[in-house]
Amino acid sequence: MWAGGDYGRVAERLQPAADVLVAAAGVAAGERVLDVAAGTGNAAAAAATAGAQVTASDLAPAMLALGRERTRGLAVEWVEADAQDLPFPDGAFDRTLSAFGAMFAPDPQRTAAELVRVTRPGGVVAMANWIPEGAQTAVSDLLVRRLPQAPSAMAEHWGDPERVQGFFGPGVELRTARHTLRWLYPDAEAWWDYMESGPPPFVAARAAIGEAEWARVREQALAIARDLGPAPEGGFAFEPPYLVVLARRG
Repeated sequence: MWAGGDYGRVAERLQPAADVLVAAAGVAAGERVLDVAAGTGNAAAAAATAGAQVTASDLAPAMLALGRERTRGLAVEWVEADAQDLPFPDGAFDRTLSAFGAMFAPDPQRTAAELVRVTRPGGVVAMANWIPEGAQTAVSDLLVRRLPQAPSAMAEHWGDPERVQGFFGPGVELRTARHTLRWLYPDAEAWWDYMESGPPPFVAARAAIGEAEWARVREQALAIARDLGPAPEGGFAFEPPYLVVLARRG
């Protein structure tokens, strides 16, 4: 699923959240940083720019190839790895990051345990996770109902601070903060043009369900978008909320 679409365009839209995440995690020069489910390396690139020695991991070979090219010239090493079974020693990293990545792994408790395990005592696990509300969730639900292999609804729980505390369990000091991305388009139709050609789950859904059903998805999605109304400065603004999670290992 994650090999399709144009993830480079998606990464550009998500980069501001990765920048917020790296700053919130307090990444400093010389630190050992791991970016889990890194995609094309938004958080990895931001951490490397801050002077960290970065390892970026992802399960999808297509993401690894794009990430290596994208971070060429930066201090980033790429490793194929499952967020639920990371191939790194205990306490190997000062900061472990994941920007809209590890939240999609099937087993949240196992994922949280791995993120903590590879982080040194006193180090920080930092995540940016979607918050399940509003138009973002309504549009995503159009896919989940039609595509059984779409990212699990469990991912939505990573945007709930209480559920996140349960995933990490005792032994971590948890802080969370709500943020919002803001994507501006000429109109709702331009937003949908991006959605059906950029994010890989949308591209996979279109191929799986066929053009006739996709036309119905399009109309339903545009109806959701138009209900948001025009942006104050003109055009159409899509503003998905996300949660920054900081879990300090005791």
